[in-house]
Amino acid sequence: AKPLRSATARAHPIHRPEAHTGRLAMDPAWVFDTPVTSPVKSPQKPRPYDFPEPSEYSLEEHSGKLEEELEKRSAEVMTWQLFSTTLIVLVVAATASLATNRVSEILFVALGAYLLIRGVMSSFVSNILAPGSGPFGFLARKFVDWMNFPSIDSAAQLLSPKDGDTVLEIGAADGRGLRAILYLCNPKKLYATETSPTALEALRANPAFATVETHDDDARSLTFLPTESIDKIFAVNVVYFWEPLADYLKEVRRVLKPGGTFLLVAKFHLTIGTRDPWSYTRANPFIHTDLSQVQRVLKEAGFSVQTQHVKLGFWLYDYQALICKVAS
Repeated sequence: AKPLRSATARAHPIHRPEAHTGRLAMDPAWVFDTPVTSPVKSPQKPRPYDFPEPSEYSLEEHSGKLEEELEKRSAEVMTWQLFSTTLIVLVVAATASLATNRVSEILFVALGAYLLIRGVMSSFVSNILAPGSGPFGFLARKFVDWMNFPSIDSAAQLLSPKDGDTVLEIGAADGRGLRAILYLCNPKKLYATETSPTALEALRANPAFATVETHDDDARSLTFLPTESIDKIFAVNVVYFWEPLADYLKEVRRVLKPGGTFLLVAKFHLTIGTRDPWSYTRANPFIHTDLSQVQRVLKEAGFSVQTQHVKLGFWLYDYQALICKVAS
């Protein structure tokens, strides 16, 4: 096993290749060394995981999911063909313009390149929210994993889940946060919500999460949870899309136990400019991108809020942590 590092060390699991291989949940020698205020946790014994029983779907549900997937793949292919064709045309036009030294054609090529980049970025943003199966979906998944894994590992330590806690993660995505929680403690019950059918199916098929109760419920209506039943609530990079925000926070407050902790993690410094009025391919879903506004709505919902700006040595890994408790 590797020697333990101090809690203030700048080293981070993102710099170790095994951080991306799922070793977090499966190898007891893996140790958190993210620079947050909580001490480093000693390795724990591995826990056995049972394979989940296969989900049963009706023929109608299966057909509907198949049609949805085919439609998504068709859109991906059409988008990729459009961008690749436009790029080829621009390269040819640019070559001809430079060869003939005609300024007007160069300006036209520059305008076309600008529109191409905007279109690519717009498709990339939509795939970050719901990755498809095409090239943009693949790139979006890799980018999000690289950018968020260090932040999620750090924030899980900041949440400080304890043995016997009942924990809920809102927006579990690929399960990085769930792995971290299971590594740090033996929860009495661990719940996860995820609205992406693809991500939810992957979570349910992963044997590491056999003990996790997963739901496709939107956080605005956590109907499967009784009032005041959760000790710790974990939500990373989801607050931007909660609209109306007050309704979501009201439901979170309902299920949180008195004295419990709601940790809201976001990267507001990266969302500047995401409300782009010139985005022409899809409406931009980033709504709540202002930290002060989110703090205000949290307080109006009955939470006391402590904000920490956590720096992990690289601006894409840094995040803002809003540690919320029910105000007395």
